[in-house]
Amino acid sequence: MSLHPTQATTPYAIREARGVTQAEWDGWLEDSPGGGHILQSYDWGEFKHRLGWRPVRLVLERDGEVAGVGQFLAYDTGPFVPGSLWYCTKGPWLPWNDEEAVRVFFRGVLEVARREGAHTVKIEPEVLEEQSDVKALLLGGLGFRKARYDLNQKTTMLVDLRSSEEELLARMKGKTRYNVRLAARKGVEVVEPDFGEAWETFYGFMKATADRAGYPIRRSQDYLYDNMREMHGAGRGRLFFAVHESKPLAGIYVYTFGKKYWYIHG
Repeated sequence: MSLHPTQATTPYAIREARGVTQAEWDGWLEDSPGGGHILQSYDWGEFKHRLGWRPVRLVLERDGEVAGVGQFLAYDTGPFVPGSLWYCTKGPWLPWNDEEAVRVFFRGVLEVARREGAHTVKIEPEVLEEQSDVKALLLGGLGFRKARYDLNQKTTMLVDLRSSEEELLARMKGKTRYNVRLAARKGVEVVEPDFGEAWETFYGFMKATADRAGYPIRRSQDYLYDNMREMHGAGRGRLFFAVHESKPLAGIYVYTFGKKYWYIHG
């Protein structure tokens, strides 16, 4: 379904991608400016669908070619708050330096959202810090306001893994670099265990870390298990342990999409 932009001269248009295949959506997302995010992937949308969130996938086109995408998760908030909440987790992925493109996209978003009875549209764009004008001026001018709290991680720190191992180590603090090399000399290895067998140990690491640092694990153990298992089975997640003499010492779960990995749990 295409939505006609209000300005007839613009090369941009937005459409709802109903019936899109996984390969189509993930291909558009990976090719979008910035390369997308695991929380915008088709598999993530389908996982949330089984929990009551309906994926609405919108595509920005320039002269008929895909220029950006956004997956919104719609959740019915009735009966106390009639209508639905639209939540674009870690998205959308747009050419943020093109004001016309951004305006056309969000005009289309609001048109579809209003038609579907949405009362709130929440977004989490991964906009670089140096693009502060996007948040302060463009998004503010479109009617967006800073939320009272962040549902996901407030910021994302990037590490370019194209560098050599020595270059990556050189950027670390001296103590960190020393500990990494000491662990290697002591025989600590990184392995990828069987997910089902390793889950309880990994969750124990998560809980111990949260208790020690004094922060809550905001998702239930069942939710985290179902999510990580499903993403692992879809090839979108990998679990790693640091082990010494076969004993797990620490763990990390990494989500994968395209050419990027995300460390969120561990």
